[in-house]
Amino acid sequence: MVRSVIVLTLTSVLLIFAGALTLRSEASITDSADSIANNATASISALSEARTELRNFQRLFDDYVDAASEGGHPNRRRVDESLAKVERALHDYLALPSYPGERESIDGLAGSRTRIQELVNRCLAAIDARDFANALSVEKHELDPLVELLNERIVDVVQLNAREARRLALGVAELHRRTVVLTALVDLAALVALGTVSLWSVLRIRRERDSLELARRRAEEQAASLEQFSGMVAHDVLSPLTGTLLALSLAERLHPGDETLRRYTGQGRAALGQTMSLVHGLLEFARAAVQPDASEATGVVETARELVEGSRAEAEASGIELLFQASGAAVVPVSKGVLSSVLLNLIRNAVKYSGSDGEQVIWVRVSEGVATCRLEVEDTGPGVPAGLEAAIFEPYVRGPRERKPGFGIGLATVKRLVTAHGGAVGVTRGARGGALFWVELPTRVAFPALRVAE
Repeated sequence: MVRSVIVLTLTSVLLIFAGALTLRSEASITDSADSIANNATASISALSEARTELRNFQRLFDDYVDAASEGGHPNRRRVDESLAKVERALHDYLALPSYPGERESIDGLAGSRTRIQELVNRCLAAIDARDFANALSVEKHELDPLVELLNERIVDVVQLNAREARRLALGVAELHRRTVVLTALVDLAALVALGTVSLWSVLRIRRERDSLELARRRAEEQAASLEQFSGMVAHDVLSPLTGTLLALSLAERLHPGDETLRRYTGQGRAALGQTMSLVHGLLEFARAAVQPDASEATGVVETARELVEGSRAEAEASGIELLFQASGAAVVPVSKGVLSSVLLNLIRNAVKYSGSDGEQVIWVRVSEGVATCRLEVEDTGPGVPAGLEAAIFEPYVRGPRERKPGFGIGLATVKRLVTAHGGAVGVTRGARGGALFWVELPTRVAFPALRVAE
């Protein structure tokens, strides 16, 4: 899961970076295209028009001077119109932005344009004064060379703008190529990331499936072992013990006055009772390994109250006061039998270890949280020896100087039942110095469709 998040995060960062580069490339392409269309192309168009009109003007003005010098009356309006077109074309060009190195040529064009206008005025003044020789001289030796120079400068500027347009077009092509390559790399990286995450997901699903399959097999093996164990206990152990108890009872009835026999049969009965308690504890411990029924649900307060009332006589016989405190109306996804087994084991453990000096009290408490129910059984005994808080819930574990009867199976059964139902169990020192065992089970909040056991 962590590796998938890392890969997705890196892929997201790569996509963001690639997106930023793509936006930058698009902006550069837009600027270059705008410069080509609105500067280089417009400049070439205006200068080409100026060059064409300049040639036309040169021809018309030459015809005008020749016709005037031969005594004719040529039309001056066409000369003025042609020269005005040259002026407009050059004015349109000069209004456009300039490329690096273009400013010097622009200054030359402006100066030539002004000088041409001055020479045209001189020629026209000489013609008006009937000084045709001077007009022809100015035209041939000053005006025509200047027109040729202006034409060359226009060609130079047109070539400069053509070079800039070509440079920008190549830049656009390079940016487009880079964008295509970058897009392809990003797509490839996204596909690799998606494939990697998909592969990890498939492997994770397979591992989860294998784990579930292994858990299912173990559950089946545990169920089979439980069935085998239950049959063995019922037939091979409990049946002979029951027969032995019946034989002892029959011996007592056949010899009612034999005190020696009664004493020995009583000892045998007590030993057999301990053995049967051990067998029943082992059987209950084995049943705790079976997968719980998720459809079960039990009201905790009602069940706990019934168990406390049912255990009160046993506690009072040992001089112990059994108190019950409850709040809320928690329902847990546990069968009533399992919940009863958990609480009875804790209550009997508390009765056994409540001590014999001073106040002897056992508190059974039920409280409801947001999504859990907490059960507590606190006694006034010596408490759990330090270091045994976790180990005490393992099978056959007891205190180092423990002399109370028992086999260390009750608390192990509690832990096995609670953890099988998604809960937790532990022990700490109570406010009065005794042991405080606690159990937390998930409530019906997480299982709203469960049916409460009656």
